[in-house]
Amino acid sequence: MTPQNLSSISPVTQTRQDGSGLIDCSIIVVTYNGRDMNISCLTSLEKGMGDRNYEIIVVDNGSWDGTPSAIQSLFPQATVIKNQVNRGYAAAANQGLRIANGRYLLLLNNDTIVPVGGLQILIDYLEMNGTVGIVGPQLTYPDGRTQLSFDSEPSLLTELFIKNVQHRLVLLSAPTKVPNLVGACLMIRRSVLNEIGMLDEQFFYLYEETDLSLRARKAGWGIVVHPDVRVIHLQGQTRKQAKVRARIEHARSLFSYFRKNHRLQYYALLLMYPFKSLLETGVWSVLTICSLGLWSEARNKAQEVSGVLAWQVLLQPHAMGLIGGQKHGTAPIQSPSQNEVR
Repeated sequence: MTPQNLSSISPVTQTRQDGSGLIDCSIIVVTYNGRDMNISCLTSLEKGMGDRNYEIIVVDNGSWDGTPSAIQSLFPQATVIKNQVNRGYAAAANQGLRIANGRYLLLLNNDTIVPVGGLQILIDYLEMNGTVGIVGPQLTYPDGRTQLSFDSEPSLLTELFIKNVQHRLVLLSAPTKVPNLVGACLMIRRSVLNEIGMLDEQFFYLYEETDLSLRARKAGWGIVVHPDVRVIHLQGQTRKQAKVRARIEHARSLFSYFRKNHRLQYYALLLMYPFKSLLETGVWSVLTICSLGLWSEARNKAQEVSGVLAWQVLLQPHAMGLIGGQKHGTAPIQSPSQNEVR
């Protein structure tokens, strides 16, 4: 996918420059199969918004399990954009952002359940803190255990050695500024996107929120995680449909992020990452053999990291990963005007 020139992205349209005359919040949900999960997510929104007015915009990336028709039947108030192919998360989310009418814009993963009043709290926080551009919740597993909700700026150190270790040990008790938010639930001030542009569509899967956070911070906006709002995140349900290809796509986005934002480190990453993949392949393969193949996690990890290693050895072919492995082939990406909107 050709990297998108961010300077060419039009600002999110609005009725007036100060945002008046708009509804409180536009909720953009990108779907790709997982019909029942999508329904659970959308069902939680009404209570999650409290007394705020809002609109729901669903962008479906070529589901074949009846997701769009189910959403149109159960949530007739929602706007549904149906893509014929999987355009990737960033491109699909941008389709929703372009038609959004909210003063605040929520990018919400379809594998989330929002708590009663939780989204209203996030909006209230932005209204009371004018220098904060993006706020996200504490993510949790269904059993209440906390998930990683924020992260440090990617570097060679984090990507090759101690990824996320420092933040997995941190429990927050108050809203806190952070470098990046995990992108499962991002409440964004409209003026942020008017200033810095929307998501960069070169990121098909992952790192689009990391890039957005970096651009927001460079523009002077604060990024905050709000631990009082706890959003259930089923984490990676869509990814489970294609584990190896998703892992390859993750690596592709990682390289794209470094190439765009940390050029010198990018070249070092190109040289060093294959050795990391080789080491991981060896470790997980040994563990698989030692368990006689009975340890499913080791077996799956060995398949994933060996797939990433093969992708690098083959010079990162476009055909490998999620972009090249779509169920319905590699039809040309259509412009928003060519997609069905209901």
